[in-house]
Amino acid sequence: MSEVGRERLVLGELSARLDGADLRDVTWRGADVANRIHVAVRDADWGTIPAEISALRVEPWGRGAEVHFELDHRPGGAPLLVRGSYHLTPDEVVATIEGEWTGRFATNRSGLCILHPLSHVGGRVDSSLGGSPGIGRPVPQLIVPQRVAADGTTLPALGPFDRLGVTAGGIHIDHRFEGELFETEDQRNWSDASFKTYGTPSSEPRPRLVTAGDRIFQRVSIRFENAARGHHEQPEHAVGGTQLLALLDDVVPDAQLAAALEVVDGIRARVRGDDAEAARATMQQAATARVWDLEVLAGPDTDWQAVRAALPTPSPARLLVLPDDERWETTPAEWVDTARAALGGVVTVVGGGTTRNLAELQRHLLVGFDVVSFTYSPRVHAVDATSIEQTLAAYPAMVATARERSAGAVVSVGPLRDPDGLPSGWVGRSVRAWREAGADVLCIGTVPEVPHLLADADG
Repeated sequence: MSEVGRERLVLGELSARLDGADLRDVTWRGADVANRIHVAVRDADWGTIPAEISALRVEPWGRGAEVHFELDHRPGGAPLLVRGSYHLTPDEVVATIEGEWTGRFATNRSGLCILHPLSHVGGRVDSSLGGSPGIGRPVPQLIVPQRVAADGTTLPALGPFDRLGVTAGGIHIDHRFEGELFETEDQRNWSDASFKTYGTPSSEPRPRLVTAGDRIFQRVSIRFENAARGHHEQPEHAVGGTQLLALLDDVVPDAQLAAALEVVDGIRARVRGDDAEAARATMQQAATARVWDLEVLAGPDTDWQAVRAALPTPSPARLLVLPDDERWETTPAEWVDTARAALGGVVTVVGGGTTRNLAELQRHLLVGFDVVSFTYSPRVHAVDATSIEQTLAAYPAMVATARERSAGAVVSVGPLRDPDGLPSGWVGRSVRAWREAGADVLCIGTVPEVPHLLADADG
């Protein structure tokens, strides 16, 4: 007998896995429909509010099954009570939530989310609003940038809409939305292996202040039918040429450096551009490695002649100019030009990027960069083991997108953010996935961390 909340639901040619109050791995006739259908509450800082699940039950319902659940977000800090259900038949899934706020709360987004799988890449998507004709387009190989309007509003990849159609894998999936307008973003920007459709469009004021008695109602009806099976070419990825580096942000004991160099190819030294002389010892230690890169946390007034004077021999293979202040998401091109001019003849590969995600990197022009860099974390939007493992599938598109947006620059990934508590062996699997995706450089973590991070690498 399956445990309630942990069971496979099979209704004719429809299959789904119930995981708590979430539906996962939804397929029809063997074709992928959704990675996950769930309820998410985000606070004003984009934190995800956890919920306590109760009254979870699965019952027969006509030709199918009915799942009921209740969610209490109050213990997590959001005064919201939700009653939800999934109605499943052999050719339809209907997800419904009704909720009531019991107090004041500022939320950026609350309600149903659908995570569409990467197997839809190369298929067709169309959307419409209010019965207007749908506009069709391919599901893109490269990652759609998350643009930001002049007023600070983020712009979706698609939407808003009240109908969404996806044709992929030999089936057509029709989504009809009620209660709110929905839109879609490309979650590969944050290394999630999905496209996310969610309610409360970005054009609405954010955060939205709710008060006691305010209610929420959302419903999505998803139907399936056969369609012609399309074909798309998967991009080829270079395998095996990735340099693995450890981050050195201060001088460490020689034995600690030696232990790190047993498992990586070289070192990436991180120094502050406003005090290059103080960073001399860090750079000198990094230069003892077989290969080393230099990351300079810089600003508009960085003294690049002082950086040049502090450089040891041999010179770094690559120079990354990264912003030292949150006012800049990504390195301005003029900073890269200034650094290249000052270090001419000493460092020939000069570029920049972001200390954040690919999302921030590709919001900006990357003109004249020889190398581009972004960091990553598998826990931006979800922390469960399944979601963390699925992020590996996003890496090929992330590398291809960074390379395309920068006109063929060297792609340097890392370091991994917040590595503690990841599933056993995951870091090793992620290294292998970045290699297979064709990343040129991968900085996995700090010198003290790296031997431990890679100790349980499987394969």
